[in-house]
Amino acid sequence: MKSKRIFIFLILGVFVYTSFIYINATGNIKGTVYSRETGEKLDGVQVTIDTEDEGKDRTEADGQYEFVNLELKTYLLKYHKNEYRDESQDVNVRSNGTTMAKDIRLYRKPAIGGLLAELEKNLNQKRYGESGVLVASINTEVANSWETLKSLANRLREEYRERKYEEMKRTIEEIRSEIGKD
Repeated sequence: MKSKRIFIFLILGVFVYTSFIYINATGNIKGTVYSRETGEKLDGVQVTIDTEDEGKDRTEADGQYEFVNLELKTYLLKYHKNEYRDESQDVNVRSNGTTMAKDIRLYRKPAIGGLLAELEKNLNQKRYGESGVLVASINTEVANSWETLKSLANRLREEYRERKYEEMKRTIEEIRSEIGKD
């Protein structure tokens, strides 16, 4: 009879202990952010997590960030740094300890805003001869950029070669729109 009581208390103790661990279970997320072009770790990247208090962190010089004491569930992490294209990823925190997020590699946004403004000004003033240099500069800026922007820059170059100046103005707006998505 005494051994039966001990067995029941033991089972009850294990149940209470595992329930306590499960109820209070939390985890951490840790990750690193890199530049896609150079492979260098990026500092100063704002990393936001979709928690009730909208947690935020900034990467240090080593490109790392960390969120601690999170409920066990899936979170959306968003990455933002000026002059870079925003990224995001889902990370599932499943157990006590640290979940390593997938490395994030951010694309640098091409610095073509000023070039577009100058090109548009030349087109409006019908200074077409000077526009060729600007079109070439825009193509150079987007050479390592994302595919949609590359195709728009190529279209702009073709329109210049074919002297389709009004079409160039529409393509400039499409490029601005594409850059503005970030």
